[in-house]
Amino acid sequence: MRPALALLFAVLFAFPAQAAVLGDVNADGQVDLTEAVYALRAAAGLPVQGPTPEEQEELEQVANSVAMALGESYSAVASMEEVNEVLEYLGLSTIDSDTAAAAFQDILNALQAVNECVDWSSSLPQKTVTITFVSTPNCYTLTGSLTVTVVTATTEAITYHVQYNNLTYDGCTINGSSTVTVTNNGTQVTIKQEPENLTVCGTLLNGVISLTYDVATLTLVSASVKGTSVFTEGEVTTTVVVDLTYTPTGGFSGTLTVTEGDQTYECTATNLVLSSECGIPTSGTLTIDEITLDFSETTCENPTVIVMVRGFPVTLSLEEAIALFTTP
Repeated sequence: MRPALALLFAVLFAFPAQAAVLGDVNADGQVDLTEAVYALRAAAGLPVQGPTPEEQEELEQVANSVAMALGESYSAVASMEEVNEVLEYLGLSTIDSDTAAAAFQDILNALQAVNECVDWSSSLPQKTVTITFVSTPNCYTLTGSLTVTVVTATTEAITYHVQYNNLTYDGCTINGSSTVTVTNNGTQVTIKQEPENLTVCGTLLNGVISLTYDVATLTLVSASVKGTSVFTEGEVTTTVVVDLTYTPTGGFSGTLTVTEGDQTYECTATNLVLSSECGIPTSGTLTIDEITLDFSETTCENPTVIVMVRGFPVTLSLEEAIALFTTP
């Protein structure tokens, strides 16, 4: 059979029998370029069936779950910066001692610098100090208290436990506790926080959040977030386990494992930069199993991303992620 006749045969007869017009694959009442592409793909042995509505819905849900987990990670980094700013103010981010006892004494020495702004009491045997903030015109707008207990210390790092008691700073209240490890390498300092029922500005933090700062400028250099986010919609619960790195300019990179019911999706984020306005990625890529989402055309005004599934373009909406991020 000549090629032209073979193509015509494919266009007319290679489609579902229930089509309204013979050869009309998309049931739009005509045979045009869509049907020709369908026939060519069939002749080349390529997939001719795009994703079903159920597949598209599932993919959209995974994309939204990832975006929501990224939004929570973004909020966690911002919230932990608030916490670390308090520690920096108290001089607890620059302790450099070789024993827990020496570190405890260094904390007491550091408090002398802000003595007019705090009342404090200490216990040497427990290596514990309780700090209560005093509101005066020359001090930070801090109220409440925190208790610091030194756990271990070396010349490279100090670990202490902090209990926050209605500590309020710039209208943000901090409650709960965290185990803090401060590592100083000279030019940079890393503050690793392991929260325990720690809420910051109403946000419950979990996992392990590490922020690295430039010592000279105290500006954020990078962060890492390891934790679990859980979202519930109706009767469906989605769990997202994140292991991400973050930089202010490069956004998030790393892995996310999304579990919905008995389905698990392995995702890889590459330089996903989130909008601070609506909380969705507006650049970078996300791979869900073997499907890649490119967010270079995504905006808060156009919260969609186009992906190719088996060679067919599919538009996914991220409205659900925006709704969660922007809900107080």
